[in-house]
Amino acid sequence: MDDVPAVAAAARTVAELAAVLRGLRQRQARVAGAHRVSYRALAKQAGWSHGIVGGYLSGTSLAPADRFDVLIRLLGATPAEQRALATARDQVEERRRGAVPPAVPAHRVRPAPRHLPGDVAGFTGRHRELAELDALAATPPERRTAVVISSVSGTAGVGKPNPEN
Repeated sequence: MDDVPAVAAAARTVAELAAVLRGLRQRQARVAGAHRVSYRALAKQAGWSHGIVGGYLSGTSLAPADRFDVLIRLLGATPAEQRALATARDQVEERRRGAVPPAVPAHRVRPAPRHLPGDVAGFTGRHRELAELDALAATPPERRTAVVISSVSGTAGVGKPNPEN
């Protein structure tokens, strides 16, 4: 990586900043004469988990400022590069904080459940049962000898709420 301060200054997102860190990692490997510097080696030196280091270098998470400073030192950044990278990290964080979250409605409108079958035009074969209910309801109160309680039962969707159909 030739001009780390310029590349860091151009970073606008966590992913772009992570790309700069990966460039430093490659440069550090060349300086050390190694194929690469592993996440595990960086994690061991920093005292963090390798998953955390992986998150920082892949761009899935932004390192807190103190950890970022440790990480860029471990990656061999010069003092000038460290200043530029720290500034870039702070600007990325500010952009993230300033981002407007998507609008969320005050309460989510849910559709009404539709568990019952659709309306049916009419039913047949209930004339006798309906006549019995009508007769019970038509008895004048003075001729009743007991309280009459009637119920209509049946499986769902057969028209119990609307028996006159």
